[in-house]
Amino acid sequence: MQAASSRSNDDLAGDKEGGGAGTLGRADPGRTTRAPVRAGVARARRGSRARRPRTRAVSALSRPRVALERQSWRLVRLRGQAPRHVFLALVAVLALIGLRELVLPEAVPAPPPVPRVLVDHAQQSFAVDFVRAYLSYDPNDLAAQREALAGFTPSELDDDAGFTPPDTTEPQDVVWAEAVQDQEALAGGRIVTVAAQTTAYDGPLYLAVPVRRDGTGMISLAGYPSFVGAPASTTEVSLPEREEVKEPELAAVARRVVANYLVRDKRNLNADLSPEAVVTLPPVPLTVRKAREVVWAGGPGGEGVLVTVSAEDEQGGVYTLTYELGVEQVDNRWRVYAVEVAPEQT
Repeated sequence: MQAASSRSNDDLAGDKEGGGAGTLGRADPGRTTRAPVRAGVARARRGSRARRPRTRAVSALSRPRVALERQSWRLVRLRGQAPRHVFLALVAVLALIGLRELVLPEAVPAPPPVPRVLVDHAQQSFAVDFVRAYLSYDPNDLAAQREALAGFTPSELDDDAGFTPPDTTEPQDVVWAEAVQDQEALAGGRIVTVAAQTTAYDGPLYLAVPVRRDGTGMISLAGYPSFVGAPASTTEVSLPEREEVKEPELAAVARRVVANYLVRDKRNLNADLSPEAVVTLPPVPLTVRKAREVVWAGGPGGEGVLVTVSAEDEQGGVYTLTYELGVEQVDNRWRVYAVEVAPEQT
């Protein structure tokens, strides 16, 4: 027992000095019980070393990677200065717009042109003739009135157009009648307002007559007439201010044209007219006693001037008249192409 103990102590000392090589290198039957323990420790160490690379690989994948990219220093600088350049460009554009408004102010827009209305003279004449027949009657011969109205009233309306004359012995006649207003009817067709002076009233009557054309172009009444008021008008208005024509040549031509026009001097008038001008003379001659003013019709440098004169007729009547002249320069000389109206137009 002692020998075995001393050997064991020597073996342990050898193991300590040789790092365990002596013990592992010998097959000692007495120490076989420690081999499985050391084998298990060795396997655990090998397993630990085998798992370490996997642990480090997973840890490497979980870390964020930093990518390095090469860029031009000039490009980076330009990108940094881009907002500043955009701001300066915007300021420059706004400054140019403001300078333009100071140098070239926006012109005042002209008023929209008044839409041209084509007048149907045939419908107006139809309405005037109807009013004459409608308001004219003789208590002793009412059949004559119905007969006159028969040419105007359609079958859907009464033969007398809904008018029964009063029980009186005095006839009523129409002294004059004329169309004073023509407008579109909401129900279709036109409404022609006719002013008529009769022998029964001091002032004119105003009748609104609905008229229309059918598919073939024929004119007819579109319903019964109605009494209405006169077209609206006012005297509370200020005349626009006009600028005087300061060109002596143009002012002289304008005054001369009006004087020759009123006195019916065709020869001298033609000397100041444009070659394409169409002018018809008034039937009664008047003599200009005073040229009151010559002003621009629309503005300096426009195509029209207004000439106001005092003129006297053969009986001694004196009139203040204003004529609108269309003017233009032909061969460096002022010419007139229109005097108040265009006789060749409708």
